[in-house]
Amino acid sequence: MEIRQATSDDREDLLSLWEQLDAHHQALHSTPKGRRLWSLGPQRAAQVTKRLDELLEKDLAAVFVAEEDGELIGYIGGEVLVRPEGATPRIAGQIVTAFVREDDRSRGIGTALVDAMLSFFESNGVEEVTLRYVMANPLGERFWQRLGFEPVICTANTRPDELRQKLNQFRHD
Repeated sequence: MEIRQATSDDREDLLSLWEQLDAHHQALHSTPKGRRLWSLGPQRAAQVTKRLDELLEKDLAAVFVAEEDGELIGYIGGEVLVRPEGATPRIAGQIVTAFVREDDRSRGIGTALVDAMLSFFESNGVEEVTLRYVMANPLGERFWQRLGFEPVICTANTRPDELRQKLNQFRHD
């Protein structure tokens, strides 16, 4: 297995892996409390393509791939965020997306991809690394937490009808 920086020649294979990640998330069906994960619907392919192209083309972004026998089996994409003067951290690294094919997990591929991204971040003076992961994905959550990532901000969702019901309960209490 080889870890290398992705090129535009990898674009179609990367899009296929990104779609596998989306399918993996959608197969989880819902969060622990029954909330469905948001989906981009029919425009998903165009948005993923645009975001992937940004990561492949920007100076302060990188995509690394794991390749075995000429086939991509995983990837990680990230970017360096330079924040305003006085902000802390001033320079942050953001892991935007990462995925290893199901049959290739638990072989150290994800760790090797994170190591490659960390080297990129370090070479750009990154002071802190951030990412978002789906909490309904226990494998992903354990992976990131094992590497030292701790939740700092929570994104929470509810449907308007449920929110209205809860608000009405408070009015009557």
